[in-house]
Amino acid sequence: MKQKKALFLIPLVLITMAIIALTSGHDNIAVADEPAENNQVPKDKMPATLKIALQKFKNLSEEEFEELFPGVDDSARVLAMAEGNDEDGYGYGFFTSPASNTEDSVVLDMDTGEVLERYNLSTDPDATTLGEIKKALRELRGE
Repeated sequence: MKQKKALFLIPLVLITMAIIALTSGHDNIAVADEPAENNQVPKDKMPATLKIALQKFKNLSEEEFEELFPGVDDSARVLAMAEGNDEDGYGYGFFTSPASNTEDSVVLDMDTGEVLERYNLSTDPDATTLGEIKKALRELRGE
């Protein structure tokens, strides 16, 4: 049963990653290293996914950002995954999983069915939620 659930998530994950990788640029961003007055998380304590998302999506409006994750709930867990090079360094895709999913998700070789990677977004310290990304982007834009 575990394997069927993971296999079911793979097409959704791959589509989400492809859309995000194709539609987002990679820019540098300055994030405070110390807590701000409004209780922002210091950069060195942010999950890696949150830092990467702020870099990639800082120039998008809230509506443009929403289009990248259609139908994904704010409580969904998100993990940034390096997926190759772009003009500024590494390109990233974003792997999503419902907050209620505590099982491992897998990435399979489509030809052989071999498990290439395993992820557990409920326990990965680099993961964050979609809602946390949205909140940080609003704070960055001064909203």
